Amino acid sequence: VFCGHEYTVNNLKYALHVEPENTTTKEKFTWAKEQRANNLPTIPSSIEEELKTNPFMRVDNSAVQKHCRTSEPVSTMGFLREEKNNFRG
Repeated sequence: VFCGHEYTVNNLKYALHVEPENTTTKEKFTWAKEQRANNLPTIPSSIEEELKTNPFMRVDNSAVQKHCRTSEPVSTMGFLREEKNNFRG
């Protein structure tokens, strides 16, 4: 997955806000901060990696749904989108 901008650190901050116990996300966040501190890219990523760390790709995950106070994936996505729009981590 190639994105057009270097948003990995900020996106992982939000992912940890949603799922603070996700060890894969914690590890990727640490790695991403180190990469950026050394002026290195954090992209590309893979769909496999995103499925483990990206809350927008985890709307059927119970921890993400609990954060969103819903058990329905479409409602979970709506909650995440609205919350991320205003997230200032």
